[in-house]
Amino acid sequence: MFVIALSFVILSGVGFTLQGTVIKRILLATLGSDLVIMAPDDDKGGLKEFEIRNWIENVYKQSNKGHIDDYTFASYPFESLYEMGPVNISVLSGFPAQNTELIGIEENYLNSIYQEFYIPTESDGDFDFPELSNGEIDLVAGIYDDEGIDNYMGDPDYYNILTGKTERLYTTR
Repeated sequence: MFVIALSFVILSGVGFTLQGTVIKRILLATLGSDLVIMAPDDDKGGLKEFEIRNWIENVYKQSNKGHIDDYTFASYPFESLYEMGPVNISVLSGFPAQNTELIGIEENYLNSIYQEFYIPTESDGDFDFPELSNGEIDLVAGIYDDEGIDNYMGDPDYYNILTGKTERLYTTR
C-alpha cells in the first residue's frame, strides 16, 4: 500500500511539473515577450505612444536600470482600419489565398521578442543584415536599411524607376 501511495505522489509531482512547463511555453509562444500591453479593440485611438515612450525612457529606465532591455510598438492589424478588408496573400491568380494579419512593426521588433521563436528561412544574399544576439540575421532591420539604394533628388529610388536604371517593362506603339 505504501508503494502505491508513493507511486501516486511521484506521478502527481511529475504531472504538475509537466503541466507547469507546458503552460509556461504556451504563454511564451502566445505573448512573445515578457510584457505585452494591448489597446482594446474598440479603442481606435490606440495607445498614447509618445507619453509611454517618454515615461519609459525618462522615468522608469532612470530609476530601474537593467529592467528593460528593449521595447517596441506595433500597429493595429491593417484589416481593423477604416474601410480595409482582410489582407490575403496569393499568387496573381488568387488561388490559393492565405488570410494574413498584417501589422506595422518597428526596426527593433526582433530585439524585443523571444528570439527562440524567430526562424528565418531565406534572405537575399546581396544584402548584409545585422545579427541578433542569438546569431540569426535581423530581417526586420533590413527592411529599414536604405544602404545601396540610389537616390533621386534626395529620395530613395527603391525600384530604380526615377534614376532610369530599370529595364522597360512595357513598350507603347
